[in-house]
Amino acid sequence: MVDATETLYAYPQLWRILTKSCYFLSTGLAGGSVLFHTFVLRPVLNRAESETDRRVLRNRSAVLLAIAGTALLLATYPQFAGKVTRATKGMTFSEGLQPSVIWDYLQTAAPKNAWFFSGVTAGLQALIYSLGALLLMSLFLRPMRRYVDKIAGIGVVVVLVAALFLMVPSRSADLEAAYFASHLVTTLHPYAGGFWIGALLVLSGLALSRKQLTPDGGLIWASVWQRFSLMAQVCVTVLLVSGLLEAWMAVGSVSIGDILSTTYGKYLLLKVLLVFSILGLGAFNEAVLLPKIARVRAAGDRRSLFQLVLGHFPKVVLIEAVLGVGVLAVMPFLNGSAREEVGLAADPPPTGGVALAMVLLFVALVVSFVARFQIQKAIEARAAGQAVAEEPATAEAGR
Repeated sequence: MVDATETLYAYPQLWRILTKSCYFLSTGLAGGSVLFHTFVLRPVLNRAESETDRRVLRNRSAVLLAIAGTALLLATYPQFAGKVTRATKGMTFSEGLQPSVIWDYLQTAAPKNAWFFSGVTAGLQALIYSLGALLLMSLFLRPMRRYVDKIAGIGVVVVLVAALFLMVPSRSADLEAAYFASHLVTTLHPYAGGFWIGALLVLSGLALSRKQLTPDGGLIWASVWQRFSLMAQVCVTVLLVSGLLEAWMAVGSVSIGDILSTTYGKYLLLKVLLVFSILGLGAFNEAVLLPKIARVRAAGDRRSLFQLVLGHFPKVVLIEAVLGVGVLAVMPFLNGSAREEVGLAADPPPTGGVALAMVLLFVALVVSFVARFQIQKAIEARAAGQAVAEEPATAEAGR
C-alpha cells in the first residue's frame, strides 16, 4: 500500500536516458575543452621554449576541440527534440524529432502572465550551441588550426552564454531575487560538474601525445597540471556548494533513512559516492603528485619529470574521467525528488535564504580560490627548498 500523498518514482524512458546523458557529456566536453585550452594550455604554450612541443600540443588540442564540437552538434538536436516530446502529452520521441513538430512547438503562444514562451529560449540555446559546435568543428581543417587560440576563446563566450541562456526571464516572477538565485543554483551545478569532467577527458586525450614530445615536454606538462588544478578548484567549489543547495531543494528535511528508502535517494547517493571518489583522487594529486612534480622540477631532473607528468599523473586523471562519465550517466535517473516520494512538496518555496546562500557561494568561491593559490605557492616553495637542500648532500656523497 502507498500513502495517497506519496509519489512513485518513475524511471525515465530509454530515449530520455540516452539523450540526457549524451547532452550532459557533450556540453561538458565542449565547455571543458574550450576553458582548458584558453585558461590552462594556451598560457603555458605561449611561454614554452620548444617549438616542436608547442606545435604538437596545440595541434592535438585543436583536434580534441573539433571532436568536442562534433559531439555537441550530434547531441543538441535530440536533446531539444526530447524537450518538445516531454512538453506535448502523448507524443512519442520519434514524432518529437520531426522538424515540423519542433517548428510548431517554437510557435506556441506565451502563457498568461508571461512575456514570451519559454521554449523559445531553449530553442535559441540549441541554436547557439549548434553554431558554436560548427565553429569548433572547423578545426578539423588544418589551415584553421592556426586560429585555434581565437576559436577556443570565442568558444568560451559561446558556451557560457548558452549555458546561462535559459535564465533569461520570461515573466515578472522570474525577476524576484530568491527565484533567480534558486534558478542559478540549478543551472550552475550541472555545468560546473560537466566542465570539470570535460576538462579531465581533454587532459586524458592530450596526454596521448607524449610519444611525440621532446624531453622538454615534461616542463610544459608540469605547468599544465598546476594550472589545471586551479581550474578544477573553481569548478569543484561551485559544484559542491551549488550541489548542497540543490540537494536541499530535492531532499529538504527528509531523514537519511527515508532518503535511502527512496529510489531518487539511492541514485543521489550513488552520484555522491562517485563525485567524492573523484575528489579523493584529486586530493591525492594535490597532496602527493603535485608536490613531487615541484621537487623533481626544482632539482632539474627532466627525465624523471617527464615520466611523472606524462606517465603516472595521466593514469590517475583517466580514472577520474571514467568516474566522471559515470556521474553523467547517473544524472538522468535523478528524476523527481526524494521529497515527492515521501509525500512532501516537490520543492520548498524560494525564500530570501536561497539568495543569501548564493552570496555565501560567491564568498566561498573567492576564499577557497585564494586559499588554494596560497597553499600551492607554499607547497612549491617548500618543494624547491627541499630540492636545493638535497643537492649539496648528493654532491658530497658522490665525492
